[in-house]
Amino acid sequence: MAGMTIPFNKPPQIEQSLACIEDDFHHGNLRGNAGGAANFVKMVLQVACGEAPDFTRIHNPEPVGSVFLFTKEDVKTLEDLQRHQPEKIIRIVDFHPENVEKTTDSSNRAGCYIRKV
Repeated sequence: MAGMTIPFNKPPQIEQSLACIEDDFHHGNLRGNAGGAANFVKMVLQVACGEAPDFTRIHNPEPVGSVFLFTKEDVKTLEDLQRHQPEKIIRIVDFHPENVEKTTDSSNRAGCYIRKV
């Protein structure tokens, strides 16, 4: 994230703040897929700077889902998706194959992936 200095005697500029915050907040991976259609970070900064929030639609979100991996069948489904429709996978999160079939609760599941529905 780029650094940002806010002068003591001057309120922050929204565009300046967005440049520093937006990429970290959205991580680039989910933008356009999940969340609201307005720029949430910009709206928060506008309110913080005493301005009215801008609800202008900036994109049309696509539906996404989280799929948790517990069994060999879950992993096979993920592998099939990687082979035949890789564009549907947005991100694979914390994949731990050693936990397949050994899950006792959600803290030690084999992993999770986020996919377009």
